[in-house]
Amino acid sequence: MSVLRRLGPASLTGATVLAVVAVAVVAAMLGARFDARLDLTAAGDQSLAPRLSGAIGRATQAGGGFEIVLVADRRAADPQAWRAVGDVLDLVARAGDAVRVTRIDAGSPTGIDEYRRLVDRLVERDRPELELQAARIAEAGAFAVELADWLEGTLAPARAHVASLIEPRPTPTPTTAAFRGAFRPRPLAARQRRDAARRAAAALAPPQGGGIALPRPDEAAPILADALAERAGELAAIAQESARFAVGGSLPGAADAARPIAPAIAPHRDRAASTADALRRLPRPGVLRVAGALESAEALLAIGPPGGGIAAVDAASLLAPGDTAVRADTRARAQELVAGALAALVEPARPVVVIVHGEATRFTRTLPVFTHAIERLERRGIDVLEWAPVLEPDPPHATDRDRIGSRPVVYVVISPDSSASSRTPADKPGAERAATLGRALERLADDGMPILLSLNPSVMPTYGQPDPVAAVLARFGLEALSGTPILRDEPLPTGRVVLTDHLIIPTAADHPISAAVRNLGIALVWPVALRRTDDGSVGVTIHELLRLDAERGAWRESQWLRLWQTPRAQRPYLPDPPAFDEARDHRDAPWLVAAACERGPLRLVVVGSNNWHVDQVAFERREAEGRLVPAYPGNAELLEASIWWLAGQESLIARSAEAGSTPRIRPLADGDLLALRWALAGGLPLLVLILGAVWRGVRG
Repeated sequence: MSVLRRLGPASLTGATVLAVVAVAVVAAMLGARFDARLDLTAAGDQSLAPRLSGAIGRATQAGGGFEIVLVADRRAADPQAWRAVGDVLDLVARAGDAVRVTRIDAGSPTGIDEYRRLVDRLVERDRPELELQAARIAEAGAFAVELADWLEGTLAPARAHVASLIEPRPTPTPTTAAFRGAFRPRPLAARQRRDAARRAAAALAPPQGGGIALPRPDEAAPILADALAERAGELAAIAQESARFAVGGSLPGAADAARPIAPAIAPHRDRAASTADALRRLPRPGVLRVAGALESAEALLAIGPPGGGIAAVDAASLLAPGDTAVRADTRARAQELVAGALAALVEPARPVVVIVHGEATRFTRTLPVFTHAIERLERRGIDVLEWAPVLEPDPPHATDRDRIGSRPVVYVVISPDSSASSRTPADKPGAERAATLGRALERLADDGMPILLSLNPSVMPTYGQPDPVAAVLARFGLEALSGTPILRDEPLPTGRVVLTDHLIIPTAADHPISAAVRNLGIALVWPVALRRTDDGSVGVTIHELLRLDAERGAWRESQWLRLWQTPRAQRPYLPDPPAFDEARDHRDAPWLVAAACERGPLRLVVVGSNNWHVDQVAFERREAEGRLVPAYPGNAELLEASIWWLAGQESLIARSAEAGSTPRIRPLADGDLLALRWALAGGLPLLVLILGAVWRGVRG
């Protein structure tokens, strides 16, 4: 008999209990020493997204000292949303000591006290800058009062004297009447200056009693700046009229009296203009950037170390009650907001994106085309501008240096419809607008600006002319086959239908952009193939990002214009749709449809599709497992990763939480599929034989 059989039931039970207790003690000791967490959730709910993890890593490299503060009334928040945001903050707190997490329940008595201490701490943190700005504003206010006194005590009497010399004329001419009106005193102007100084001083004084003690130089400065700028303009006009009247010679006595006015005005005019400009250029202290959130007591704040900045996101919309699908997506949105706020503090030199197009009107802020894309970029601290070369010849990097400064600029180019005709007499046909955009692209390349180029099918190659928008690719050893877009057949019960949409799931990760979109679905509409033309001797490096494999029935079509001009909903009913013709069409897949190119310091990303980043494609959402998830998460990730890479900030490329908000099965490579088949066919039977042999040996 074995040892276990000789033991009694009580001894066996005791040994089992001791073994279980020993295992529990060892597990507790290991857990206290090693803080390991395994995320077994399908959507990665209990782990940090790569983008948030990267932001925390950069905060650690910067020396730490960062803080995330949630200020909200828990009673008014949705319970599930509060729990989801709390889970994200717990993950941030466990990620290290570089980022501290604080929660303040603004609806509780202790939370109100904590909240007021937070505001006092932020005000004290920025007090030196607040006091410096307050001193400058007070100095400007004193000048406004001084200017008012000078206007009333010196300028007004001098102008009244000139007017008195003009008025006695018995038969005034139109010119004399005009001068008489110009020199009439305006008593209200000086009072307006004093009133502006009083209102500015009131804005600098913290409120008494209720409310938070927060001085507002950002409100005081515009009051004085507007008043002084208006007075500078008026003084310039008065000086010009006085000088013109003084040299006219029609009224010698009045002209002599008016001659000293212009030189006397000049220093006051110049000081008023320069003071107004200085007030408008005052940077907003960090605490004032989040003043609105602080006053509402509903905010998710990211606070940098002393001397750093402060960023805030809207916690009210994050915690507001919503339907099940929206609440389920709260965790991913919270990770994105925290990551964006932290990254804005760690990497303040964010790029500026300029959307370039060939239309004769500005539409990016007025039409629902890039609304979600712009919101996503602005959450990352990326400002978005618009440039229409048809309307204005010079790009923003040459004309808007005050707003751009030293920040990197990335031009996101949208191709026009070259087949479009003029819609109005003042409009230009699509081919002419494409030529204008092509010239603008050549100028950007000459200036060394990074470009994200999206291509449309073009009718120009059909007529034996090059596509002007794609001409810039020759610098990078590429050409676009934009005259033959890629179509595909799909048989349906109702008959054959020709589709223009293609889904790509990239598997390569040999480039930062490729790694960001690996195993994510990317939708391309009306894709255009790219072809290499370089021989490797011109210093060009081409990184292939996306390839479109030979799907069933896919080909490059030459007779596509009728399908292009047919509305999407009517295409299934189009008689005689395009079909593959061996004499003029091509089945030469796989096709390169996206590439990242480098030529010295010049960078370019080209995507052979024009609508891949619009809201209707990149931000289409579907409900899966009770949550709203992106239908094509790779599109938004491709846009963001391309911008970071083009801006030279590839260290910020990381997959967002939104891209992993639902589990996705990656495509298996041929080698992996073969190994899986052999494991199922031979591995399982072999495993059974081995286990049987072991059992037989143990049993004897």
